[in-house]
Amino acid sequence: MLAGKMGELEQMALRSQMNPHFIFNSLNSIQHYVIDKDILGANEFITHFSRLIRLTLDISSKLDISIEQEIIYYIEKIDISEEQVRLKNHCDYFRDVLMDHAIVKGKKLSFILQEIGREINTTGSKAYDSDIQKCVVLMKDELEKAKEQILNVL
Repeated sequence: MLAGKMGELEQMALRSQMNPHFIFNSLNSIQHYVIDKDILGANEFITHFSRLIRLTLDISSKLDISIEQEIIYYIEKIDISEEQVRLKNHCDYFRDVLMDHAIVKGKKLSFILQEIGREINTTGSKAYDSDIQKCVVLMKDELEKAKEQILNVL
């Protein structure tokens, strides 16, 4: 009975470390690299992603964690490179949709802006650098302007 409860608690702790939204976004980023035929970028991203998963699994299975392991883990968690890749992909897609005269833009641009906002917010929540925080505020301001312009078009 006690072993079953411990196993359940371990699974809950692991689930809290491995956010399904994070995993989905990471796989989506890998897909973008593959679609763009960026083999080097895909390889680097997969290496980074697999290292983070390995660290999470290692840490979740140990009761005693060294300070070095914990620092490495948190450095990996505050890295914003994945968000920046997704943000660039969303911005590129937004530009492509905007320039393609054959596509009915309508709500599509609003949805893309929503994804851009999500990446900006995640970047802001993970980054502790004041210069990055200032950029996040500027990006949010520009995002709101873009949303207003899109609403005027719809």
